[in-house]
Amino acid sequence: GGLVLSGFANLTFSRTDSITDGRFPLLYAGATVQYEYGFGRDVLRAGVRVRMTTPFVGERFSPMLWSYLPSSAEQGLAGNGIDIVAGAEVFGSLNIRATYQNALNSSAFTVAGYPQYPTVLRLTISATILGN
Repeated sequence: GGLVLSGFANLTFSRTDSITDGRFPLLYAGATVQYEYGFGRDVLRAGVRVRMTTPFVGERFSPMLWSYLPSSAEQGLAGNGIDIVAGAEVFGSLNIRATYQNALNSSAFTVAGYPQYPTVLRLTISATILGN
């Protein structure tokens, strides 16, 4: 077994008419730390994932106008909750993954940015049927 660390970063430069407008967070980033245990061709993983965004203004949807309008409030530096992740690769081609998203039930982001769901459990099962 061993510890696996992975991460991502998404930079978004939002400009309208050559003016920086802050409609989207400049940085959306996250990291996942998992313990991985392999035996034969099978692998088991379990860990946590955290994500965050830098401040942004965002937009709100106006149903009467069928368009998005600038929001009046700025969303500050915010975390995106803590996710608990677990998965297994068995029989060489069967992947099973469970994710308990937003385990601490953190408040939601502005939908114009990156939406946050309340606490939810997701289960995914996939298999390769034509590969090796």
